[in-house]
Amino acid sequence: MRIGWSGILIMGLVFWTAETHASSELKVHGVEISNQKINVRVTSNGCTNNDSLNLQFSAGKLTITRVKPDKCRRLPHKIWLAFDLPPLRTDFVLTNKISL
Repeated sequence: MRIGWSGILIMGLVFWTAETHASSELKVHGVEISNQKINVRVTSNGCTNNDSLNLQFSAGKLTITRVKPDKCRRLPHKIWLAFDLPPLRTDFVLTNKISL
């Protein structure tokens, strides 16, 4: 079976698209809640900041998603990011997977 350059290009594009648009739900390495703040520990390659993540509260559940990919090339490391909790959001279930 022969695959031309256009076939290879299309296959590469399909795999790239699948990789970058796969589930953007984030593995969380830790969570702390205090004083109307939520601190979330996530993996960073050097460019992850608060603007990289979205905290979505819905029906008593919190889901943290990555909205901006971290394309930096530093070795992956865990960082803490602090977010303000919306008023009256003190009782919820985190839907993300926890990875220690």
